[in-house]
Amino acid sequence: TEEFTVLLAAALSAQALDHNRAVGLATYGRQPQLIAPNRGQGQQWKLLQALAVATADGQNDLSRALQDVRQIAGRGSAAIIITASGRTDWLPDLLHLAQRSIQPHVVLLDRASFGADGHSDRLRDAVRDQGIEATLVKQGELGEPLQELERRGYWEFKVTGTGKVVTTRSPFER
Repeated sequence: TEEFTVLLAAALSAQALDHNRAVGLATYGRQPQLIAPNRGQGQQWKLLQALAVATADGQNDLSRALQDVRQIAGRGSAAIIITASGRTDWLPDLLHLAQRSIQPHVVLLDRASFGADGHSDRLRDAVRDQGIEATLVKQGELGEPLQELERRGYWEFKVTGTGKVVTTRSPFER
């Protein structure tokens, strides 16, 4: 589950950064890491470096992680919690995030599909019963690697009234 979680976190953070959103990260393995939300390619490299050494040793409490996220995430933020936990003791801390106007979304890794005991669908339903979005992901559902896009056409740019250059067409657009 560790590699799957890292791949999922890297993909989600890259997608958010591509949409010019500030992205932060909290990992709790042997070396807990907190990276404050920020934007840009430099932030993407910080996140990838942190994810490269992230471990899931099971020694850290998800409740504690959610408390830390609550401290660094601002109102109006979104928090994606990726976990393979089968326990429910962290649900009150998840609710505290929502009460602070931080929109949580839980991505649960299906324990059975990864060879562990537990009923992740019950936990997903418990999270949803609290009014919080939850997605259950099974092993193998992450998808195939992106294929290199075939070049089609040419670059097109537009200069705004303030002198800023904006891309209006890419040769890689479909």
